[in-house]
This record gives sequence, C-alpha cells and structure tokens, in this order.
Amino acid sequence: MSIALADFWKLLKESRLLAPEQVDSLIADFASVKGGGEQGNSRTVAEWLVSRNVLSRYQTTILLAGRAGPFYYGDYKVYDRVDKGRMAGWFRAVHAPTGHPVMLEFLTGAVTQDPRSWAIAANHALGATSLASPHLHRLHEPVDLKAFKFLVLEDTRGGTLEERLAVGRFPPAEACRIARLAALALATLHQAGRVHGDVRPANFILEQSGNVKLLSEPHVTPASINFADPQIVSALQSKADYLAPELLQPGKTPDPLCDIYSLGCVLYAMLTGTPPFAGGNAQQKMTRHASEAIRPLDQFGVPPQVAQLVTYMMAKNPQVRYQSAAIVAEQLAQLVDPQTLYWQPPAPLPTLAHFEQHVAHKQQQLRAQAQTATAKPAAAGINLNLSGTSPAGGAPASLGFSTGPSAGSVPRSSVSAEMVAAAKAKKQQQMLIGGLVGTGILAIAILIGVSMMGGGDPATDPVAENGTSTTENGGETETPTTNPDPAPAVPAATPVVNPGTTPVEAPPTPSGSKIEPTTVVQTVVPDDGQLLWASPTSGEPISLRMVPPEAQVFIAVRPAELKGSAEGQLVLNALGPEFSSQSEAFERAAGVKLDEIEQLIIGLHNNDAKFPRVSYVVKLKSPIPREELLTRWGNPTGTTEGTEAYFTGASGSYFLSSDPQDEGKFLMASQADVQEVAKVKGAPPLLFLEMEKLRRTTDSTRHFTLLVYPPFLFNDDGEPLFAGERGKVRQPLSWLLGDGLKSASVSGHFGNEFYFEMQFLGSLDKEKFQLAKDFRTRLEQIPRSLEDYFVALTPPPYWKKLSFRYPQMITTLHNQMRVGVENEQAMVNAVLPLHAAHNLVLGGELLIATAPGAAVVAANTPAAGAAPKTIEDVLNLKTSFAFDQTSLEFAMRDLAAETRDLAKGLPFEFDIQILGDDLKFDGITRNQSIRDFKQEGKAVGEILTALVMKANPITTVKEPNELDQKLIWVVHTSPDDPNKPMILITTRAKAAEKKYTLPATFQPK
Repeated sequence: MSIALADFWKLLKESRLLAPEQVDSLIADFASVKGGGEQGNSRTVAEWLVSRNVLSRYQTTILLAGRAGPFYYGDYKVYDRVDKGRMAGWFRAVHAPTGHPVMLEFLTGAVTQDPRSWAIAANHALGATSLASPHLHRLHEPVDLKAFKFLVLEDTRGGTLEERLAVGRFPPAEACRIARLAALALATLHQAGRVHGDVRPANFILEQSGNVKLLSEPHVTPASINFADPQIVSALQSKADYLAPELLQPGKTPDPLCDIYSLGCVLYAMLTGTPPFAGGNAQQKMTRHASEAIRPLDQFGVPPQVAQLVTYMMAKNPQVRYQSAAIVAEQLAQLVDPQTLYWQPPAPLPTLAHFEQHVAHKQQQLRAQAQTATAKPAAAGINLNLSGTSPAGGAPASLGFSTGPSAGSVPRSSVSAEMVAAAKAKKQQQMLIGGLVGTGILAIAILIGVSMMGGGDPATDPVAENGTSTTENGGETETPTTNPDPAPAVPAATPVVNPGTTPVEAPPTPSGSKIEPTTVVQTVVPDDGQLLWASPTSGEPISLRMVPPEAQVFIAVRPAELKGSAEGQLVLNALGPEFSSQSEAFERAAGVKLDEIEQLIIGLHNNDAKFPRVSYVVKLKSPIPREELLTRWGNPTGTTEGTEAYFTGASGSYFLSSDPQDEGKFLMASQADVQEVAKVKGAPPLLFLEMEKLRRTTDSTRHFTLLVYPPFLFNDDGEPLFAGERGKVRQPLSWLLGDGLKSASVSGHFGNEFYFEMQFLGSLDKEKFQLAKDFRTRLEQIPRSLEDYFVALTPPPYWKKLSFRYPQMITTLHNQMRVGVENEQAMVNAVLPLHAAHNLVLGGELLIATAPGAAVVAANTPAAGAAPKTIEDVLNLKTSFAFDQTSLEFAMRDLAAETRDLAKGLPFEFDIQILGDDLKFDGITRNQSIRDFKQEGKAVGEILTALVMKANPITTVKEPNELDQKLIWVVHTSPDDPNKPMILITTRAKAAEKKYTLPATFQPK
C-alpha cells in the first residue's frame, strides 16, 4: 500500500529528519525532475531521496507505511534496522550531536517494566562501559527514557562464526587465531570480575579486517540453570553444545572456568566442523559433556599440540583446565601463524573521541542537575565547614610549616548516586584511611620517577638498546579508550514505563508524555571535616599515545611549569645531585631543555629482570621543525616502518608521528620499542584493566602523576628499580600498599597551595571499603614508626635541624589527609601550604640517603639468630605470602623469588622446582589453581605445606600427614645438578618410588 505524495511530504516534516525549509526545498527540486510534480508518487520520491542520500531506505519504508517515526530517541537518530542474524531487531543509529555511528538494542520484558529489575540490569551494564578491548563488542551507555530503555553499542559489521561454520571447518592455525582473540576478550571480562556465560559461535562476529568481536548481553548477570524447568531446557537447545558440565549442578552459576570450557568447545567446532557433543536435547547434551570423552582430533588432521590444548580447555574437572583466559591466549599464540598473530586495529573514527566526551559530559550534567535540585540550606546546628579549617577543637598545631590551607581550598561534595534513603548507609561505609607513609609517597613518586630521566640503569646511557618483545601483556587487557570519565551510577529506582513497548519495524513509540532523559536522584552530604578535598585542576586524562608496549609504570611531569615556578624549582632541587646529573644526561640525548617541555611521559617497561627499559614521550611547549630536531639529535639515520619513519643515532632512537594529533611530540626509546610504536602509528599501548580505569581519572594538567601496576614493583622485573639507596623504600612501600592492590596513582599540583592525591584499585575480591579500612590501619602506624626510626638515625650536620622537624611535618600531613571512596576507587588527598612540598621531598630524599637505612616497617622479618646457611635454615625463616588466585607454577615461582630476597647471602641459590612428570600420575598439572591464599608471619616451610595442600586434587584433606595428601614437597638435590640443594614439588607416590625423605609434616603417624 502506498500513501499519497502530499501525505508523504507531510510525514517527512513531522519526522524531524529534516528541517521544514529543507523539505520545502526538496519538494521544489523534485517538481523539476522528469516524472515529478503532480505525476510523481510517494514511492518514486522515496527512491529519489534514497538515491540522493537524503534518507536511508529504512527511513523511507517507515514513512511509506504512514508513520512519521519516531526516528529520534534522545540523542540518537535511527537510520536502519538489522533484520537477520545474531543482531536481528537491533537498530543502527547516529549520535546526532557528533555524527558518531552506533547500534541500539531495545530491551523488552521484565527489565523494562519492573524498576528494581531495571536498576540491577542498568548497574550491571554500567560496569561494562569501562571495558576496553578491541575484541569485545563495546557498550557505550545504557539509556532510560522512561517510555523505553535501550543499550547504546558500537556499530559492528560482519557475519557470525556460526554462519561461517555452515561452510566448513577452519585450518588449525586460523582456528587458533580466532580462539586467541576471543580469549583476550574473555581475559578482559574476567579481570573486571565479569563472566560471559554464553560463549558460542553465534556470539562471535568475524569482521572483514580479520578481527573478532565477542558479543554479550552486558545488562544480564549469568545465573544458574534450572534443568527441571522444561521451558528453560527447551531454550537451551543451541547453547547446550557449548556449556560446561558443572552447570548441571543445581545452583551452579557460570564462572570464568565455564567460559574457558565453552571456548574449548568453540575451538573444537572450528577444527572439526561440528560441536563436540552434537545431537539430542539439551539435557542429553549436558550429560554427554559430563561423561563422554571428545572424539580424538587427530582423525581431523589436527596437530598434537592443538589437540592437547583443546583437551586442557575442555577438561571435565574445572581444576585441571587452564585457570585463566590469559593463559589460554598465551598458549594459543604459539600455535598461530606469526604473520597473522598481531591484528592491526584500524584507526578510530574521527567522531569517537567527541562522542565519548559528549556522553561523559551529559552524565556529568545529570549529576549536577540532581545535585542542584536536591541541595538544601544547611539545617540549624549543621556546620558545612566549607572553609577547609578543622572542626572546633581539632585544629592541629604548627609543626614545621603552617597547617591550614587557604580559604579557597574546599572539600569536594560527597555525592551519593543512590536514592536519598540509601545516603546514610553509604556514608557509614566510607571508611577513613588517613595519613601517609613517613618518607612520603610524594618523595617516592618523584624520586623513583623523575630521577629516572637520565635513562635506564644509572650506569648506562640515557636510552639503553635492550630490545623488546611484542607480547600483549599476557592478554589480560586490550586497547584503551579515550573516555575521560567512567559512567555515573544508575539510580536505584526508576519510573515505571508503559508496558508492551517492543521494537518491530521501528523502535517503540512512547505513548503520552514527552521523551526526556532520566535524572539521577542524589543527595549532598555536608562536610564533616573528613570529606575529600576538591581538586584544583580539571584537565583531560593523560594520553599514552606513542608510549611503547609493556610499560608497568608511567610518570607524567610538566617540566617547564615546574622549572618556571619558585616552588617547582625547589622541589626539583630537593631531589638532590643525582637528579641534576640525570636530567642533564636526558637533555643531551633528547636535544631539548626541560624548560622547553610542556609534558614528559616516562615509561618503565618489563625487561626480563634487568633494569626496566625506559621510554620518553616529549610534548614540546612550541613545536620544533623536524629538520632542527634531527640536527639536535646528531642527524640520526632514518628508517621506514610502513608509512611511518623513525630515526636511530648515537644517543638513541626517535619517532616523530605523522598523525596531526601528535604535533609537537616525539618518542625517545630503544630502537626495538621505537619500531613497535611506528608499526602502530603511535597508538597507545595495551594496559591492565585496573590501570586503564585509573588512567581515565588522571588529570594531565597536574604537575606530576605516577601511574603504577604495584605487582611489578615487587617482582623480579621491578627489583632493579630499588638498587642502592632506593632499596630502603621497597619493603615499607610493599607493607604500605598491602596485598591485592592492582593499580595505584599518585599526583600533585603546585598552585596557590600544594595539592596531593593517591588513588587505588584492588583485586576483584577486595571490597573497596575494606581496602580503604585496611589502608587506614597501616597508615595510622606511620607517625610512631617514624619517631622510632629517627631515634636510630645519626644525620649529618647539614640536615640535622630538618631531621628533628621532619616527623612533625609528617604528623601534620597525616592530620591534613582526607580519605574516602570515589569512582569505585579508594582515595587519599591533602591540601597543604605551597612550601610544604619541597620540605617533604627534601626530607624524604635525605632520609633515604642517611644511615642506618633500615626500613620503616618491614613486611618480611628474618628469624632471629645467625644468618641462614643451609636450606633448612631458609625453611625456618618467617615471612608473609598472599594472593587472590594463581597457578601452582606461578605460586612456587613467586615464593622462591621472595625467599631469595629474604635470605640474601646464601652460599647457594634457593630454588623450587615442580617435577611435572611426577604430578601427571596423580592427575595434577602445573596450572592447578590456588585461590584465596594468605599466610602471615609463617615459616617458609609452613607456607610451602599450605600451598601444596591448597593445590591437592583431594580437597577433603585436613592434615598434611594424611595419605590423601598427594602433592608434597621434599628437600633434595636438583635433578640437573647433584651439588645443588633445592625444594622439589612431587607426589607422595613418586617420593616413595624415588626414595626421597619426607619432611616430618608429611610423614604418616
């Protein structure tokens, strides 16, 4: 059926797709076309508009059906509907303010009708907006417009793996390549504490570029399956081909190991052309998953290494599988054609950054509107304390420098993102974590960071040619985004919407009221003298473009501003003569002076337990012509990498990006690192998820920022950072940061006052408020520890006076700290008089340089008595060892490394070796997972016993002397060197066969 031409033009005006004057102009243009005017009809004009790219075919179809839309949903204009495939029923749209293309998935059912269901779904979806991986289908935001709710997702094109499998199976190398990219996507999900729960070929989008996108339902929390419900089982028919057998257990919810099993099934299907247990109903398939062995893959021509990997992924016992998706990605990488291993991501659309900023800004406006709407004058008796002074009776005395910030320093508003009824409960949860480490994290941040400006190991040149590898950080994280802020919390309750609004040919049309964005109900909590200080800056997040891969520590400083201010220069002077000499070496190699540099980003990269590779991204205050820079660098030799050029000379290697956004910037690093950056045209490196989350909350206008992955500081790769005098800060820093910390940032700004801030993100099981509570407990011990430490010092005369005042300065800093939780991160900040900065840095620098150099607080304390000489002595040393989850192999590696640190000076090298062939006879693997391990103040031998008990295949064992304790450790000589004593990890049966002497703890009573 076709509508009249006049009605078509009328509907087009009502649709808001075009302005009325544009429609009038088109009417006149069409009248002049042959066959137009009175002789034309609505279908003809529709085709004409499509041919001129004025309307999309979908838009004209809706108009021809006699409807004026709707086409606009909030900020989004719909232009197409997906009619088939996995995304059937989704809509392609454009973000009207920025022109960025997106996809809209309109939600139906209970989630749209029940406010509580929507609150849960929206909050779960909100957590997915921060996931950064090129292999995950990205969610930009969940939207609630009252009449309907939808998800805004990235626009993705391509067919599904399910559709491709209908053609036939894949060559093994290509199957492994696809599975590896999917494993990287799962690693990102799992590290964020999320589970996919539906890994199957229908959820793999194969893009033309060769990339793989893993689709998910980001608003759905995976739940257990009720196999007693026939309706549920019927819906599982296609999914059951890829579900893990343990999901048959009543109440069992999907976990990361279920996803790994499912990915193994997908890989099996790619290698054979069919799922592992095809045929039958869902219940029968699940029973076969639990009881039947898979068909051998050698009959399909699959190489043994690939077949073995599939076997481990699909092990029916979850504890025997690979224990993380990151490990799966690493194993698959070895089986992929090196030519196709590294997928080159396309350049992001030019509209993406503006779109992300617009979404973040819109959410900030909603928060501000809610704050204005709900803020009320303070009631009688409530002191808002906006001056920054301490509450009555609590003003600290002046101890070395004046304590009160100026009247311009105000606490930031503590805004709850929940309903008013939840405000009190949230406030009670915000634990105080006041204080700061005595030597000052500020001193550590700048000293370890900025003093590295001379290059890697202080004994080497500014840029060391150490080479690099091209791994992807273990596959744990993916390409970062440029979103400056995490999305805000979704309100706990939302208005009830009109039922029955489901998209058919067009998205649902709201009935009745005008469509408006939902505002978040919030409440302002008055300042109680403990709220976080307001930041004096509000810049964009720090960009890591042109930084080479594998960096674990980033230091961003603003040298020109520091040197241009009196206090900034004093802070630099306080870093001592080493900083002066190192900065001069840096200036010679870089060819520019510090006061010519607007921003300097220093990266410290993994380097196989040698001093970290160092890179420098320099952003100049004023661009210097390329020819002049090359002259300053000594006319280095140019090399082409694709379309990019880099240069290698006597002082190092350099990269000048051709991208306009990198104007005025250059990279100085090792040749291998520079080449890697040139390959990706300056794209930012992959980061661990927690580091990426913190990066998004950094502020590039602050004078210094340190962003660090804490485990790096305390493993073999980070140990060289603490050489010489800096070694004194390693143990107290480890003690202060505690266990389970996955990312930390430290930043400061020297304006009218000195502003200082620390932020932390913990491991997945580390509840943020408990993290804050634990951190506070440790910080409160610092002032007394400092006093005890200074009693043992014999400072030289030139800083004796300062040494007497320094503990009091730290106490004052402790009193000025504000602590809390913001953006799901534990935060500590302070505002101090401007001159406090250089005093704190100077005191910290001199403290580190002064004997006796004992740690302020030691996490590991050797046993009293003589230094250990034998391996038995080492086993009696006491230490602490804890982690959330790791494999047996990694746990033993880390314990051996920590024990070597604890027992320096041994006449032999302490080591632990797992006898893998011994373990196989009892069905134990090196990848055996160990979870929730924590031993404090225990002997190394006791920790070893606790580890093997945790990894034992029989979980009912209570005592190590039970015969069911299969996994044990023994003291013996190395299988490769009969003169080297060591710890061997073996089994009880193999120990008896080889006549090893069992430690007393394993000997049966």
